[in-house]
Amino acid sequence: MNSFEKFQYMKDHFIDLQLYNQWANGVVADSLEKNDVPEKATDLMSHIINANILWLDRLEGRDSGVEVWKSYDNGQLKELLKRSDYALMNFVNNFDESKFSDKIDYMNSKGEKFSSGISEILIHLNIHAAYHRGQIISLMKDKVSPLPNTDYIHYARKIKSI
Repeated sequence: MNSFEKFQYMKDHFIDLQLYNQWANGVVADSLEKNDVPEKATDLMSHIINANILWLDRLEGRDSGVEVWKSYDNGQLKELLKRSDYALMNFVNNFDESKFSDKIDYMNSKGEKFSSGISEILIHLNIHAAYHRGQIISLMKDKVSPLPNTDYIHYARKIKSI
């Protein structure tokens, strides 16, 4: 495999991860909108949205004014997710494959300076969202039946192949 093929595969991989993340976030947001759930569940989905926006701003070299724990209304979640997911997908689609291993410098919300690889950030966004979706689903346990199934393998078998 030559280096171009390796980078193209990486791009395809990140597109697949972003598509999965969009789908899984959407499944949970639908459930939040349709059910009476604890406020903490909405707060966590809001945090996922804010983290997406914050990291995209960093990836694109912008200072972000996003409050990472700002909470939204259940009725706003799907539209805000749609916008942040579209922006992230647009970033990945238009990103030069050969630069996935590049690093960016940024400051975290505490003012500490870091340098991280772009591919590491894209992976982090997916794992971060999955972690908080798990918390959300745990909070829904006594309120929602059936619980949303956001496993990647479910997505790969039933959704991705459509």
